[in-house]
Amino acid sequence: MLAAHVALLVLASTCFTILTGIGNGQFQWEYFRYFSQSGWAVPYHFHYSLPVVLVYLAAYATGTAAYVLLYRGGSRIVGRLGLLLCACGLASFAFELTHWFIAHYGSWIASAPIALLPLAAVATFQQYGQRQAEPGNCERP
Repeated sequence: MLAAHVALLVLASTCFTILTGIGNGQFQWEYFRYFSQSGWAVPYHFHYSLPVVLVYLAAYATGTAAYVLLYRGGSRIVGRLGLLLCACGLASFAFELTHWFIAHYGSWIASAPIALLPLAAVATFQQYGQRQAEPGNCERP
């Protein structure tokens, strides 16, 4: 589940240029974003396309589930930090999704792939270490 979270997060945070940038050299990466907007009668400017918002939602939803499992599995600090970052991202992109259904001018984006990618690597190493330490995982020479 953590691998799906990372793959979706990379796709969304690069606005799919991780796939298309290889051929045309137009690569971009939004590694951190905090943005807030509110106002009346100010036309809303869509910062993200609908597919990017949906992939961000999928990335943060799978990340939330993965970090809940990690937290329950004993990795309290990594689990909490991942859960906090993914919950903020999930909430902000869920709010961003409402622009396609309701005309309003507010926006709040909190996204930090730059923090989640190394955190996923740490979580993977912790899970690997826990599996190796479990009884019955001894290797014979």
